[in-house]
Amino acid sequence: VRLPRAEAARRNAIQANWLQLDEGHHRLMCHAGSYTVLPALGECEAQGRTLGEFVDAGLLGVAVQDHGRITES
Repeated sequence: VRLPRAEAARRNAIQANWLQLDEGHHRLMCHAGSYTVLPALGECEAQGRTLGEFVDAGLLGVAVQDHGRITES
């Protein structure tokens, strides 16, 4: 079943939280993977990106969240 991107991202995030497939991060005080990895996966699939581009997108998303947390401290 193919869903629109926004709906697929929403459902993936809900399932990640529900199934506890996310990870914690001591500096972020959140589960960054739920907010970055699953949306990156969906977008990369929709755009036909490579595995390497997906990994880069996920890491960049966590780094952006990390930077925001550090500057708030």
